[in-house]
Amino acid sequence: MIKKVLLIVVPVLIVAVLAAVVIVPPLLTHSVAIETRAVGVWQETGASPTSPPAYRLTISRAPSGAYGHDYSVTYTRTSKAPFPAVLAGDEIYVWGENTKDVVWVIDYNARTDTLLVTRPGGRDLHGLRRVSN
Repeated sequence: MIKKVLLIVVPVLIVAVLAAVVIVPPLLTHSVAIETRAVGVWQETGASPTSPPAYRLTISRAPSGAYGHDYSVTYTRTSKAPFPAVLAGDEIYVWGENTKDVVWVIDYNARTDTLLVTRPGGRDLHGLRRVSN
Protein backbone atom coordinates (compact mmCIF):
# COMPACT_ATOMS: atom_id res chain seq x y z
CA MET A 1 0.00 0.00 0.00
CA ILE A 2 2.78 2.46 0.94
CA LYS A 3 4.67 1.61 -2.24
CA LYS A 4 1.59 2.44 -4.35
CA VAL A 5 1.17 5.77 -2.57
CA LEU A 6 4.86 6.58 -3.04
CA LEU A 7 4.67 5.62 -6.72
CA ILE A 8 1.92 8.20 -7.16
CA VAL A 9 3.01 10.95 -4.73
CA VAL A 10 6.72 11.13 -5.66
CA PRO A 11 6.16 11.75 -9.41
CA VAL A 12 3.42 14.30 -8.62
CA LEU A 13 5.77 16.07 -6.21
CA ILE A 14 8.57 16.10 -8.79
CA VAL A 15 6.27 17.56 -11.44
CA ALA A 16 4.99 20.18 -8.98
CA VAL A 17 8.52 21.25 -8.01
CA LEU A 18 9.63 21.43 -11.64
CA ALA A 19 6.55 23.44 -12.54
CA ALA A 20 7.22 25.84 -9.65
CA VAL A 21 10.84 26.28 -10.74
CA VAL A 22 9.92 26.88 -14.38
CA ILE A 23 6.66 28.87 -14.07
CA VAL A 24 6.92 30.97 -10.91
CA PRO A 25 10.15 32.98 -11.56
CA PRO A 26 8.91 34.51 -14.84
CA LEU A 27 5.67 35.48 -13.11
CA LEU A 28 7.59 37.25 -10.37
CA THR A 29 9.66 39.24 -12.86
CA HIS A 30 6.68 39.92 -15.15
CA SER A 31 6.81 43.35 -16.72
CA VAL A 32 3.79 44.78 -18.47
CA ALA A 33 4.66 45.36 -22.14
CA ILE A 34 2.92 48.72 -22.26
CA GLU A 35 5.19 50.03 -19.53
CA THR A 36 8.14 50.42 -21.89
CA ARG A 37 6.80 49.65 -25.37
CA ALA A 38 4.19 52.42 -25.50
CA VAL A 39 6.76 55.21 -25.25
CA GLY A 40 7.12 56.88 -28.65
CA VAL A 41 5.15 58.58 -31.39
CA TRP A 42 2.00 56.96 -32.76
CA GLN A 43 -0.39 57.85 -35.57
CA GLU A 44 -4.03 56.96 -36.03
CA THR A 45 -4.71 54.33 -38.67
CA GLY A 46 -7.52 54.21 -41.18
CA ALA A 47 -7.14 57.71 -42.62
CA SER A 48 -8.14 57.91 -46.26
CA PRO A 49 -6.67 60.28 -48.89
CA THR A 50 -9.81 62.44 -48.69
CA SER A 51 -9.89 62.63 -44.90
CA PRO A 52 -7.93 65.11 -42.81
CA PRO A 53 -4.46 64.00 -41.66
CA ALA A 54 -4.46 61.36 -38.95
CA TYR A 55 -3.90 62.59 -35.42
CA ARG A 56 -0.70 61.78 -33.59
CA LEU A 57 -0.17 60.65 -30.03
CA THR A 58 3.16 60.99 -28.22
CA ILE A 59 3.92 59.13 -25.01
CA SER A 60 7.03 60.04 -23.06
CA ARG A 61 8.25 59.15 -19.61
CA ALA A 62 7.70 61.84 -17.01
CA PRO A 63 11.01 62.79 -15.39
CA SER A 64 11.34 60.66 -12.25
CA GLY A 65 7.58 60.18 -12.02
CA ALA A 66 7.05 63.92 -11.69
CA TYR A 67 3.98 64.85 -9.69
CA GLY A 68 3.12 61.18 -9.20
CA HIS A 69 2.64 60.55 -12.92
CA ASP A 70 4.59 58.03 -14.98
CA TYR A 71 4.05 59.54 -18.43
CA SER A 72 3.31 62.66 -20.36
CA VAL A 73 0.85 62.14 -23.24
CA THR A 74 0.18 64.56 -26.07
CA TYR A 75 -2.74 63.61 -28.29
CA THR A 76 -3.40 66.17 -31.02
CA ARG A 77 -6.97 64.91 -31.37
CA THR A 78 -7.65 66.47 -27.97
CA SER A 79 -5.03 69.15 -27.38
CA LYS A 80 -1.52 70.19 -28.30
CA ALA A 81 -0.65 70.41 -24.61
CA PRO A 82 0.60 67.29 -22.82
CA PHE A 83 -1.51 65.54 -20.21
CA PRO A 84 -0.27 63.52 -17.23
CA ALA A 85 -0.73 59.76 -17.39
CA VAL A 86 -0.18 56.76 -15.13
CA LEU A 87 0.38 53.05 -15.62
CA ALA A 88 -2.66 51.16 -14.34
CA GLY A 89 -2.09 47.41 -14.68
CA ASP A 90 -1.69 46.78 -18.40
CA GLU A 91 -3.18 50.12 -19.46
CA ILE A 92 -2.16 53.76 -19.35
CA TYR A 93 -4.72 56.22 -17.98
CA VAL A 94 -4.50 59.73 -19.37
CA TRP A 95 -5.81 62.33 -16.95
CA GLY A 96 -7.65 65.49 -17.90
CA GLU A 97 -6.68 69.03 -16.99
CA ASN A 98 -7.90 68.72 -13.42
CA THR A 99 -6.22 65.27 -12.96
CA LYS A 100 -9.41 63.95 -11.42
CA ASP A 101 -10.91 62.39 -14.52
CA VAL A 102 -9.48 59.80 -16.90
CA VAL A 103 -10.04 61.16 -20.40
CA TRP A 104 -8.34 58.39 -22.42
CA VAL A 105 -7.41 54.77 -21.76
CA ILE A 106 -4.49 53.38 -23.77
CA ASP A 107 -4.05 49.64 -24.41
CA TYR A 108 -0.99 48.15 -26.10
CA ASN A 109 -1.03 45.09 -28.37
CA ALA A 110 2.47 43.59 -28.30
CA ARG A 111 1.71 41.12 -31.10
CA THR A 112 0.90 43.89 -33.61
CA ASP A 113 2.81 46.75 -31.93
CA THR A 114 -0.28 48.95 -31.99
CA LEU A 115 -2.19 51.08 -29.51
CA LEU A 116 -5.90 51.23 -28.92
CA VAL A 117 -7.09 54.50 -27.40
CA THR A 118 -10.61 54.80 -26.02
CA ARG A 119 -12.64 57.12 -23.88
CA PRO A 120 -13.69 55.58 -20.56
CA GLY A 121 -16.67 53.34 -21.13
CA GLY A 122 -15.38 52.18 -24.53
CA ARG A 123 -16.65 55.03 -26.68
CA ASP A 124 -14.59 57.07 -29.16
CA LEU A 125 -12.21 54.27 -30.19
CA HIS A 126 -8.99 54.89 -32.18
CA GLY A 127 -6.27 52.52 -33.39
CA LEU A 128 -2.72 53.82 -33.72
CA ARG A 129 0.46 52.48 -35.32
CA ARG A 130 4.00 53.30 -34.28
CA VAL A 131 5.78 56.13 -36.11
CA SER A 132 8.95 56.18 -34.01
CA ASN A 133 10.35 55.19 -30.61
